[in-house]
Amino acid sequence: MRGDYLFGSQPTVAGFSLFVTLLWAATFGVRIPERLAALRERMLARPSVQAAMVVEGLTQPLSNDATRVAVKRQSLPASHNAALRT
Repeated sequence: MRGDYLFGSQPTVAGFSLFVTLLWAATFGVRIPERLAALRERMLARPSVQAAMVVEGLTQPLSNDATRVAVKRQSLPASHNAALRT
């Protein structure tokens, strides 16, 4: 990795693709290197990722490990909540 994300200081399409793979790894109990786990956590902290996960219905933990995949709608910025109203 080069910086906080896969190729520097900003996430890329490749980084988001890797993020999804890392979520699947957690689901199936695949151990990943600490640097990739840290990347997953940085991605999870992004409001846009949290909003996308809510829209996709990924509001429950994907595994029993320490990964905090759960996203609560209440924790999102008001602008995201308005966009997600059904």
